[in-house]
Amino acid sequence: MKAVKIIFGIFLCLTLPMSLYSFFTGTINEGVPEVIGHLIAIAIIVFLIYRCFKPSKKNHIKKENTFELPKNEKKIKDYVNLGHSINIVILKLSEIFEKHKAGDSHDLKEGIYLVAYAARKGIVDRIDKYDWNMEGPILIPAISPNNITLDTAYANSVLLIKDLSRELNLELEVEGILEKQNFYYEFESMLPKEVINQIDKLVLINT
Repeated sequence: MKAVKIIFGIFLCLTLPMSLYSFFTGTINEGVPEVIGHLIAIAIIVFLIYRCFKPSKKNHIKKENTFELPKNEKKIKDYVNLGHSINIVILKLSEIFEKHKAGDSHDLKEGIYLVAYAARKGIVDRIDKYDWNMEGPILIPAISPNNITLDTAYANSVLLIKDLSRELNLELEVEGILEKQNFYYEFESMLPKEVINQIDKLVLINT
């Protein structure tokens, strides 16, 4: 159908010069009714040419959808990366729990601060940005080989960080990091650039 319209449009384009020639010669040799008739014919031909070559609304909609697609891809990729970040945080948090249970207090404070900082950047920031459905499925291998809900993943990462911070009497500081309050920026300013880059590489992959 599109090819037929194009062929017809080309045919009309070829007839347009002849109609214009007839119009200009008619203004000299013919009367007013004939001239008006030529004008109407020219107007009809121009209109039909416009209709033949005018882009369809479907093409316009298709272009708009194509333009929006990268945003959807970014959101999907960030959701996969969210699962990766939660998995990393849970693994690091498990190491801190093991040290705490064993009575090893060495570097516990710095460890809980770092894992809270990573959770803020890799988990909380993403959830705040996209406002995902907390009942949606997500894969966290550190918890289960099968999909679990995002709410369960959040409870086993961010909420467990808060629980451990209370046990270590570091609740205010850790809350400040997770809520991105003043202590978040104070702690970040004390971190070497190499450490920040390492954390970003772990939890902000492909963002």
